[in-house]
Amino acid sequence: MNFSARMSFGRLRRYDRFVTAFEAEMIIGSERHAVVVGDISVGGALVRTVNPPLVGSEIWLRAVGLNMPAEVRWVRDGLCGVQFGEQVDPHAIVRDNAPDYQG
Repeated sequence: MNFSARMSFGRLRRYDRFVTAFEAEMIIGSERHAVVVGDISVGGALVRTVNPPLVGSEIWLRAVGLNMPAEVRWVRDGLCGVQFGEQVDPHAIVRDNAPDYQG
């Protein structure tokens, strides 16, 4: 990847991400799926799931301290990126869901 492409990609990421691995629930319509949140930021999250929804799907992501509508922005190899409907406090969510978190 050339420098120009890296710069463009970097601009897509507006918020710092907290790398984590906590269990959550993804709700798609009336279906509920256990997922793992791999990272989280003020504006979205990386979610690992065996049944990823389609890009553009509206979902709810729930965990301790998190009950947020989101839109699926990308899907690849059992991972999906979701953009939250509102900003969240990722530090508090990671602290509440990952007991070994030292932040």
